[in-house]
Amino acid sequence: MLVSKKLRILLLEDEKAISDLLRKIIQGFGHEVLAFSDPTACLFCKNHGSKCPLEYPCADVILSDNMMPNLSGIDYLKLLRTRDCKILHENQALMSAAISAEHQEDIHALGYQFFQKPFMINTLQSWLNECAGRVSEDRLLADL
Repeated sequence: MLVSKKLRILLLEDEKAISDLLRKIIQGFGHEVLAFSDPTACLFCKNHGSKCPLEYPCADVILSDNMMPNLSGIDYLKLLRTRDCKILHENQALMSAAISAEHQEDIHALGYQFFQKPFMINTLQSWLNECAGRVSEDRLLADL
């Protein structure tokens, strides 16, 4: 199923080559991509202990590597949850080349998608289409 809705995606990947490749692929699907090499670049991480100050979500989707500097991807997503991130939990995903089965179970129990690296691009595209289906046509996003 092809979904034509343009999404804003936060991509957190510290390996530049992978980040650049994923950004280009996702942009090729017609989406906007904001790429960061460190989860602490997020507005939340700069204001420890605070709730999301934004009226609207900053993005529709988060795709984060798990092995990141300063904060793991899973800890980042857990932090966002405690700070009332407005991005749907179902539209948040982790990717990793090496992760235990126990951590994968934790990821799924929290409602996040998991992509084992390397993964097929059509699998990512299908998930993004599902994410688009969960986003309201009249949704508003925060100005960044």
